[in-house]
Amino acid sequence: MIPLIERYIYEHISEWPIKFQQPLSLSAMVRYSKEDDGLVDRFWIGQVIFWFTGSASHPFLVTKIMDSSVGFELVKKVETIQKEVNENIGYNLFPQIFDLAELSGKIILFQEAVQGPNFEIALSRAIYGPECSLSLMSRVIQSQFKEMGEAFKRLQGIKTSDKPLRWGNWAYRLGQDFKNNCDFDTGCLTDAHLNEMRKAIDSLPMYSHMMLIEDHVANYFPGLRGVDQIDPYLEEMISQWPGTIGAFRFIIAFFRAGPIVNIFNNWLDAIAVAIVDRDGETIFGPPVRSMLKQVGLNLEQTNVIWALVMVTYFIRVQRELGFHEKNVFVINRLKADFEQQTKKLVEIQERLRKNKRLDFTPFILTKEKILEQMPLSNEELPHLIEEGYKRFNIVHYRNKFYAMAQVLGPLDLTQTKESTISEYQKHNLCFVADSVNTVKELIDQFKRIEALEKELTESSIWFRVAKRINRLKGGVLRRKMKKGK
Repeated sequence: MIPLIERYIYEHISEWPIKFQQPLSLSAMVRYSKEDDGLVDRFWIGQVIFWFTGSASHPFLVTKIMDSSVGFELVKKVETIQKEVNENIGYNLFPQIFDLAELSGKIILFQEAVQGPNFEIALSRAIYGPECSLSLMSRVIQSQFKEMGEAFKRLQGIKTSDKPLRWGNWAYRLGQDFKNNCDFDTGCLTDAHLNEMRKAIDSLPMYSHMMLIEDHVANYFPGLRGVDQIDPYLEEMISQWPGTIGAFRFIIAFFRAGPIVNIFNNWLDAIAVAIVDRDGETIFGPPVRSMLKQVGLNLEQTNVIWALVMVTYFIRVQRELGFHEKNVFVINRLKADFEQQTKKLVEIQERLRKNKRLDFTPFILTKEKILEQMPLSNEELPHLIEEGYKRFNIVHYRNKFYAMAQVLGPLDLTQTKESTISEYQKHNLCFVADSVNTVKELIDQFKRIEALEKELTESSIWFRVAKRINRLKGGVLRRKMKKGK
């Protein structure tokens, strides 16, 4: 596929408003490529490729091989919507799309490459970087929420409903769907809680309007550029949801982002504290409250604001579980986490209803507290050495090299127990060694055994293959065969 895309670029680049070094010499870097039996189903995620020219250190073009959940008509429709949004709000909220093509049965998107770190990288640098500075962290958080608030305010001007509507019943139905479909214990969330949420949301009529559909902070680029809005449910979201939900989708994405959730494991608590932080006791309270004010919410109506958090949580959890439903290693971990977070969601609703003060103490940061909670120096933090070596990611951590199977999904080795690592090793999902070469040899040996076992099941000349496996496995299989006689 990549050679086909490269040929298309050479043939059509002169038609695009794009600058590049002459003579044109292309090189490609695949950013994200997971197969159906990998991290997520190919139905849900495309393949992003960055294109470089000459000796440039930054890409000049991004292509995306679209996932199976979208068709050509949807992509064209979203392209039109994005252009209209950029024109209406006066700047490019979305990267410019140069072209769409269908190559070998796949839809290919050609779009602008936005320079600089995304929101998540900027947060990571502020928190984990050598400065480890509260002031830098504060500036980054303030900047991101200010940009988002301004964007949401402008998007409110692109209305898709004629008048503000009451959304309580809509929220209640989503809550019922959440209880019925999440496949974990939601007994703490009663009908009384859902009715309280419905009543609070009904007290605030809201328009449907254009919104951002991203669930992950990593997909927000500098200058506030969303990666794209290409989602099968886009039209439903912007015409059948209250537009204000968009702000809460970002808030949850922000507090679920790796750099933040590593400091605040109880991310729903952190959101609740930010909402009620009238005196600016926390580093993130003022930015969050300022953004909510920008989108027209009354900051004193904390019950209404939390009700909007609740319905957004129901949406986010079901989307995330659907995204990972075929990955048994990730899905069970997610369900366990969301079961605990759902209890927290209800507990916070009850505390706000009774006007009980939330505990701010865990969320008042000092530099010392960050260092206590994130005790590793830069040298001791996990570093990705190589991504996708035969479906393993190789990470250097505390003088060891870990090869983690990509099927395990995103893993933070600083938070992973030794017993969990041992369990992964038993199932050949993790290999540990003192050098990169050694850990690669372990992967190579495993892959050879895996291939031979597959050959054994498929081939009629099974004994010859069994002997080859025997040699690799140190005679274990031979002993089993003798015992069988």
